[in-house]
Amino acid sequence: MPVAPEQGFKATEIQLLSFARPHMRGFHFAWASFFCAFVCWFAFAPLMFFVKQDLDLNLSQVFTTNILSVAGTVMCRFAIGPLCDKIGPKICQFSLLSWIVVFTLLGMSVNSYWSLCVVRFFLGFGGAAFVVTQYWTTALFANEIVGTANATTAGWGNLGGGVTQMLMVAVYAFMTQTCGLGQEDGWRLSFLVRPCAAWIFRRRVAAAPRLRRGYSAETRQ
Repeated sequence: MPVAPEQGFKATEIQLLSFARPHMRGFHFAWASFFCAFVCWFAFAPLMFFVKQDLDLNLSQVFTTNILSVAGTVMCRFAIGPLCDKIGPKICQFSLLSWIVVFTLLGMSVNSYWSLCVVRFFLGFGGAAFVVTQYWTTALFANEIVGTANATTAGWGNLGGGVTQMLMVAVYAFMTQTCGLGQEDGWRLSFLVRPCAAWIFRRRVAAAPRLRRGYSAETRQ
């Protein structure tokens, strides 16, 4: 992997088919963990029609839960930036994935408007994975290529928000049409799919090269 020694041994190329440490492995872990986080963050969106019916919510309450989801993201993004400076993107991303796995699973158990508000607010923390991803790729790639690296990881990661729209509808249809579950059981059990994938991937993030305040000796090897 070509690097720029004068820029802290950052990569000067993006080799998409490579998983070499630390640059390309970090690149792929960054966008894929971001993807998983967005899949979990948008957990409720495609199923809110059924959630609204079963929890007897009005339209104003649905809008409030949507706002709380975004509010959680905004608050966490303000906090996660300084944390990346202190402990590095790897630990931050690992922690975010662990956090949202728990609250995605708790989405199965919401039984009131207030419990839905709490779960959606804390699930919104997953949106802060965007900040971690941008920090991670900025630390890995040189000035002449960092914009492309950031755009690619951000774009691929954001796909998680769209994929979950199709995934959850497909899982719900499988639960209700193939397994014969009722509407409420169908959407509740649909929440099992995404956290399982995120939980598995968070363990892979733990194996990623660790960066802290720029490049370590390992990075230059």
